[in-house]
Amino acid sequence: MIQRKTLAQLLAFTFAGLMSAITLASDWQLDNNTSRLSFVSTKAIHVAEVGQFRRFNGTISESGDVEIQFDLSSVDTHVDLRDDRMREMLFNVDEFATARLTASVDTSVIVNLAVGESITHSMVATLDLHGNQQNVAMEVLISRLSDQRILVNSAHPVLLNVADFDLVQGVERLRDVVGLPNISHAVPITFYMTFNTTH
Repeated sequence: MIQRKTLAQLLAFTFAGLMSAITLASDWQLDNNTSRLSFVSTKAIHVAEVGQFRRFNGTISESGDVEIQFDLSSVDTHVDLRDDRMREMLFNVDEFATARLTASVDTSVIVNLAVGESITHSMVATLDLHGNQQNVAMEVLISRLSDQRILVNSAHPVLLNVADFDLVQGVERLRDVVGLPNISHAVPITFYMTFNTTH
């Protein structure tokens, strides 16, 4: 009886291990429809406005390579004229159509998560924006929604400085065209991104 129970347990653990391996046997694809990247811009000292990018795509490979591309022309601040000005004066989308984030993650962090569990994970990503690359430290909350679906949230806002990406001139052009006394160079970013397995 003891041997049978031990054998059954061994088979159960083996099956669980195989399922974990199968889960990461292919890439994870970002689901644009259930993901969001938002930012906060502050002007005239006390006025804060929330915007977002509506189109992006990305993958987490089975080896842990992360790559996400953001369509800068999809910026949405709920004001069409402001969006047009940001595309032209700030991002210069004719020359820099996308921003690109790359990083590496330990895929065992995902494999070891049971459905319904979450874990906080610190990482350093490289952001390529407006022709400039900068390392960005961030803390993310990874949640296992199902065997084929994970959710990655920013655990804290990620602070970017426009000076690091040669965007100060664009910010000043925006400030001048609308007659503002100032626009903050510090921009908090938050995100939630859903990834699905491709098998």
